[in-house]
Amino acid sequence: LYSSSTDVNETQYLRTNNPSGNFRMLYSREKEQQIGIHHYRDKFYLTLRDKKNLNGALFVTDTSRAERKHWNPVLPHRDDVMLQGVVVFDRYLAVSEKENAESRLRIIDRQTDKSHYLKVKGEDFYSIGFGYNPDTDTDTLQYTYSAFNTRPTVINYHMGTQEERIVRKEKDRYRIGKVITKREWATAPDGTKIPI
Repeated sequence: LYSSSTDVNETQYLRTNNPSGNFRMLYSREKEQQIGIHHYRDKFYLTLRDKKNLNGALFVTDTSRAERKHWNPVLPHRDDVMLQGVVVFDRYLAVSEKENAESRLRIIDRQTDKSHYLKVKGEDFYSIGFGYNPDTDTDTLQYTYSAFNTRPTVINYHMGTQEERIVRKEKDRYRIGKVITKREWATAPDGTKIPI
């Protein structure tokens, strides 16, 4: 059971083996705190964004001990990278991140903790995000991709071999001409580089 407003949310849950039981509060409502919930087997994966974790952090806890004091860090907060979302698989953790105003997908092998990023070829400006991933017992991540010179495309990506297969590409509705895209940076008075 989920309720939210602009900068706060809360989640209550009910164990499916006790459907007539009482809902339990997963976390309490706090100002300027947003938490995303990802249920995986007997675990809750929680993406937390608050004053301490402005760019987000990922935690995990047992569904039987879901109080905040039992949350264990999986991906800590990083000042230079925003955590946008996660998909939990049996063997992998797929992470959507943003750094320097550029979205990317990172794959983490849960057995070895080794990670790699999906390689985007030939595009400076693009949009990338998770597709439809209902199964956890798979090595395949579905993601969506588009750019000024690339029509919206759905791709199945094997997280182990890093092989890709196009599942669907949007049909031509208009003619793509020669479009030049380039990432530019502005320098703020304090020397900070700002992506444009």
